[in-house]
Amino acid sequence: MADRLSILGKGKRGSTGDLEKFLKRKRNGEGVVEGGGKLEEIFRSKKTIRSPVKMEEEGGMKELLKEMRDELREGLMGVRKEIREAVEGQRQMMRKELGRLREKLREREEKWKREKREMMDRLKALEGELGKLTIGSGEWKGVGVKARGWHR
Repeated sequence: MADRLSILGKGKRGSTGDLEKFLKRKRNGEGVVEGGGKLEEIFRSKKTIRSPVKMEEEGGMKELLKEMRDELREGLMGVRKEIREAVEGQRQMMRKELGRLREKLREREEKWKREKREMMDRLKALEGELGKLTIGSGEWKGVGVKARGWHR
C-alpha cells in the first residue's frame, strides 16, 4: 500500500504535500500526525485557527501587538508634542527678530525724515540768500534767479 501511495504521490505535479500523511490524518480524524516523537502539523493555515492552543497563542500575539501599537502611539504623541514645542520656540524667536528689524527700519526712516527736513530747511535758507545775492551790475539776479524759479 505504501508503494502505491508513493507512486501516486510522485505522479502529482506541483503538489508539495505528502499523500501518506494526508491519509493518516483522515483516518485519525486529527490535524496532527505523530512521527518519531515529535508532532508535525499538516495543512497549516494562517487565516483559519484550527486548535484552541493556537487560538490562545494568537490571542496573546494580538495582545502583544495591541500593546506595541499603544506604545508606538504614545511615543509618536510625545514626538509630535516635542516638534510642536520646537516650532513654537522658533516662531517666538522669529517674531522677536522681526520686531527688532521693524524697530531698526522705523529708526532709520525717522532719521531719514529728520535729515530730509534739515536739508529742505537748508535749501530754503540758501534760496533766500541766493535771491538776495547781487553780482556785479545785477543782471544775474534779475534774469538767472527768477528764470530758474529759485526766488519765492
